[in-house]
Amino acid sequence: MQKGDKYVVFDQGGGTTDITVHEVTGPNSVKEIHQACGGHWGGDVINAVKENHPVEYYELMHNFEHAKTNFKEDTKKVTVRLPLVWLTKYEEITEDTLKEVIPQTNFNKKIKIVSDKLRIDHSLFRTFFDYSIVNVTDELERLFRKEELSDVQTLLAVGGFSESSVLIDAIKEKLGPEIDVIVPRDPGLAVLKGAVLYGFEPEIITSRVSRYTYGVAMQRNYIDGVDDVSKRPSHGKLIDDIFDIHVTKGQVVQIGHFEPEHTYYPVVDEHKCVHFEFFATEVTDPKYTTESECKMIGVLSVDLAKKLSKDGEFH
Repeated sequence: MQKGDKYVVFDQGGGTTDITVHEVTGPNSVKEIHQACGGHWGGDVINAVKENHPVEYYELMHNFEHAKTNFKEDTKKVTVRLPLVWLTKYEEITEDTLKEVIPQTNFNKKIKIVSDKLRIDHSLFRTFFDYSIVNVTDELERLFRKEELSDVQTLLAVGGFSESSVLIDAIKEKLGPEIDVIVPRDPGLAVLKGAVLYGFEPEIITSRVSRYTYGVAMQRNYIDGVDDVSKRPSHGKLIDDIFDIHVTKGQVVQIGHFEPEHTYYPVVDEHKCVHFEFFATEVTDPKYTTESECKMIGVLSVDLAKKLSKDGEFH
């Protein structure tokens, strides 16, 4: 690809979807110009096995993942091996056996237990894709309709689920022939290979789009008509928990570029140490760090008893 070319990276695997848009900035460098993401699930028996038998849990997840990526529209039946603990745990929790219960459900004739194998009819297994496919294709269609991405004509599909011909065919049908959908060899390993390459050459990515708004909790004077009445101080003028924004969600952050500095002062001159509480949120313009969407991600403590030298070190 040449400088200025743009493409969408679609990473579907591990239960989540990550979508980013890159622009080629040079022979071996790209910048991120758009970012989005999504996905999760659970159940009583599933949670019990996951908590107490993690090896068997991940074995079944792997078996289903393998079945999904190899499933095709002409597949008649899908066979998934069930680790024994799943059958015994189900019987322990429900006091029934899967073999006895399945014929009494709407899944009769569509699912069979044969020894340690789960055999699933094509029509039922195909529905396992519906939720993911609808959400993925709708999101991609919405993305490609954005005016600022009107010149993007390439989609790079990576991640384990991108090995599924059912998913890729649905994406191609939704986006139409004008979008070139590329699936690399071993798409499940593509992300890992990319991470290794990035480790050796981090300068490949020249900028990123911030997923969150980042800032520091601070105090300032209460402002009538601006601040919530509930924040009005009973003594003095200062109010706590102001979200002082350093980086905004959606902001393009240049690698190696320093953002404008913010100056903070201790409230009392006698303070020997100050603590900076760092917060992140998906809200673009938060007012207070106490908002439900805000999450503390770290605390930096600075010892004011020490002096900062010219070389930037405390002594």
